[in-house]
Amino acid sequence: MSWPQTVVTSGFFTIGTSSIGGPDIIKSGGAAVAFFDKYQYWDYSPRLINVSVSQKIGQYPYGTIMAQLSAQLDNGDYLFTPGFDATIGAYTELPGRPVKFSLGFEGETLQQFVGFTDKPTHDRNDLTISLTAFDAFAYIATYKSVTNTVLTGQRADQIIATALAEMGFSASQYSLDLSLMNPIGALAPYGLRWGDIFHQLCEAEQALMFVDENGIIQFWNRQHFINNQTTVWNLDYTNMENLQTEVTPIFNDVLVVANPRAVGPKQKVWEQSTPVVLSPGLTTVPVDFTDANGSLPVTTLDTPIGSFSSTTSTYTANAAADGSGTDRTGSVTVSSVTLNGTSAVVVFNNATSSSVYLTTLLLFGTSAPVTAHISVEYKDAASISLYGVNPGNNGDVLEIDNNYIQDQGTATSLAFGIVNEFKDARGRYLAYPLANPAIQIGDYLQVTNSDSGVVKNMWVTGRTISLGVGDLSQVLELEERALISYFKIGTSSIGGTAQLAP
Repeated sequence: MSWPQTVVTSGFFTIGTSSIGGPDIIKSGGAAVAFFDKYQYWDYSPRLINVSVSQKIGQYPYGTIMAQLSAQLDNGDYLFTPGFDATIGAYTELPGRPVKFSLGFEGETLQQFVGFTDKPTHDRNDLTISLTAFDAFAYIATYKSVTNTVLTGQRADQIIATALAEMGFSASQYSLDLSLMNPIGALAPYGLRWGDIFHQLCEAEQALMFVDENGIIQFWNRQHFINNQTTVWNLDYTNMENLQTEVTPIFNDVLVVANPRAVGPKQKVWEQSTPVVLSPGLTTVPVDFTDANGSLPVTTLDTPIGSFSSTTSTYTANAAADGSGTDRTGSVTVSSVTLNGTSAVVVFNNATSSSVYLTTLLLFGTSAPVTAHISVEYKDAASISLYGVNPGNNGDVLEIDNNYIQDQGTATSLAFGIVNEFKDARGRYLAYPLANPAIQIGDYLQVTNSDSGVVKNMWVTGRTISLGVGDLSQVLELEERALISYFKIGTSSIGGTAQLAP
């Protein structure tokens, strides 16, 4: 752990350059220097009482997921007691402490988790400290964007790369699949949480985004699982302690709704509704751009001028609120205009010694209005006849409302993909193997039920590994998937095996 969050000022250990015992430190288990490698860590392994790491995909095979670590450490000598130790005592009751957890396996050390702690719990009776930590998505999920430009015509992976750069991640700290859906017409991230945007992008793409055990951020497009069919481990009763059989939820009726946007020609984007008092000196006028469909992204904004025009931004000022007094437009100038995607700030300077009224303000610019109202419902009649409507959603139609879906074809593909994947109950196992810390989310396993002789090829969709005193255990969540490769323009061949979504 790094209780004081000490940032490493030396380099990372390089064979042939760094010296044993020198200041350079060894980076995470991955090949690249990760976000968390910038901290200096102290080893508290001898104090470990128990630890558990869990990471699971949600109900649907897309979205964002976060890994969690829970650990209990011995505090018999009061090292972790707040204020006790001169080096770390000021930090042992604070949240946000960087932590790593690794396990030795077959002669090598395999990292299982990197993240930040929540506020620790100290137990005076047991002389222990309990820690809960979450991976980098805890940081990503709450990070509000300060990018004030509208992102136009970018793929989901390009948007994610822009976001991660804003949050301080370098290109070596993430791995992003190429997005398979059409570029997004307009996205205004200013003031929004990147975690919410990522979740919606993944829903529209049917993608998965998470932080792996080495702290590398992963974005997997909807074909990632299908393209990964190399068996990495065989499970049967010789290397499992238990196998529990379940089934996946059934969804056979899906409705996809979207209102995509795209940049259009310059037009009026905002008009003042009530007079604004301009005191002597500078006055800030905030502006929120909206239309009938919600917040309106604006990509460019003309600076207002104090004269009449039907094609650009204008304003008028008067001594009276109703405009019946002396015209004061010539005494008022625009000091600055700041555009923040779906909002703006216009600063006016009143050069007189008395307050005047801003009686009109019309703003012209280029905006991104809604280009289509998309509504696609796809259902499987055979599944509905057999199981009823969506038993996995309490009998209700599963509705996905996502404005990052750009066209009818993508909406249809999304609805079809979910129904095709979940219209029938597929195999789902909870496997309790003899622990193998090398197993990762997305690994492809062959599982043999030795009682029935049934062999299934399954993907790892969840993993929990726990270590106590002399005891290492693991639980794997495994699922079957529909092995269908969907047609991609520019990649698939006519007459090939890839299928067209209806």
